[in-house]
Amino acid sequence: MATTILAIDDSTEVLLSIGATLEPYYDVRIATSGTEGLALAKDLTPDLIILDIMLPDIDGYQTCAQIKANPETSDIPIIFLTSMDDSTDKIKGLELGGRDYITKPFSKGELLARINTQLEIRTLTKQIMKANHDLRRKQALLENDLRAAAEIQKSFLPHEAPESTTIDVAWQFQPCDAVGGDIVNIFRIDENHYAFYILDVSGHGVPAAMVTASVQQQLQPNIGMILKKSTDSAPHYEITSPAKVLANLDQNFPLERFDRYFTISYFLLNIVSGQVLYSSAGHPPPLLLQNSGELLPLKEGGTIIGMGGVLPFEEGKIQLEPGDILFLYTDGLPEYRNSEGEFFSDKRFQAVIREQTGATAKEAAEAVVKAVTSEFGAGNPPQDDITLLAVRYLGNSGSEAEP
Repeated sequence: MATTILAIDDSTEVLLSIGATLEPYYDVRIATSGTEGLALAKDLTPDLIILDIMLPDIDGYQTCAQIKANPETSDIPIIFLTSMDDSTDKIKGLELGGRDYITKPFSKGELLARINTQLEIRTLTKQIMKANHDLRRKQALLENDLRAAAEIQKSFLPHEAPESTTIDVAWQFQPCDAVGGDIVNIFRIDENHYAFYILDVSGHGVPAAMVTASVQQQLQPNIGMILKKSTDSAPHYEITSPAKVLANLDQNFPLERFDRYFTISYFLLNIVSGQVLYSSAGHPPPLLLQNSGELLPLKEGGTIIGMGGVLPFEEGKIQLEPGDILFLYTDGLPEYRNSEGEFFSDKRFQAVIREQTGATAKEAAEAVVKAVTSEFGAGNPPQDDITLLAVRYLGNSGSEAEP
């Protein structure tokens, strides 16, 4: 489609000169008054308008103002054509929406150069506007996908705390994006054992969440990763040790395959004896808050998942007493920053944990996250996912299982 230029001027000589200069390159239309020019601008929506200031009915300034006031013609570039050389008049025209000025008498070369420049600018502007529109549309689709992914990710979290007379469980989960790379879970393996874990996949958004979902599927309490078939006497299965679970994950999630690594702490609790086996892979050390008030970091484990077994995973063993609380968390809590950029820090985090002696799991989990994000951070948005699991051991009442 030919580029259309509308020339509005009451001088026949000027219009003939414009036509002779531009018609080899453009479709040129003319108007001899502001009123006629407004009508043609609306009907033609030209690609550019050359507008004289001195017109017989309404002047060029009024014509320009009305063109810019009409949404259908407001983006058409206007070049003023005038015999005046007063900078005040030029400023007025530019303030009304004019893009450029040509002073009479003009050369053909100058006219073509200024027109070509404005047309190129308009073409680029249209391209940018289209790209922006496409970007907004894609962003809307992405946000819809992220919301859907966030709902799916929430389904991976425990739906409710286990109904148990031996443990009291609570958790907090706040992704910094619509979806994140953290997950936490607790499940019963058999009548005597619970397993629970917390993991943090590197990065954020959908890629990290997809890895999280895959890991969560592999850590389901069924024959495979968690249980191993046994031909010996009943119950004909063996519970996989935490160190072996991490070794299996390290084999199944190589860094070069997923371009993501993750850290994890995995625990196996015997609710009858209170004995806990655990191992961590590059994860912040879980904390054991004993009922006496002493706080013990649990440091046994190895490197991150994804390194291909470069080092074995060490396994720790602890004995829980009634009232002891285990805290599993991701680094989004001690590394949370307030609006001044100050880190909450491990020191503050452990101090807040110590204050939870005697609290229920729910009270402790809520108090810790509140101390970090509300009291220290004053609601500053988290820079990383925030996840915390609190498991309080109540002791074996004999109502759930027999030794």
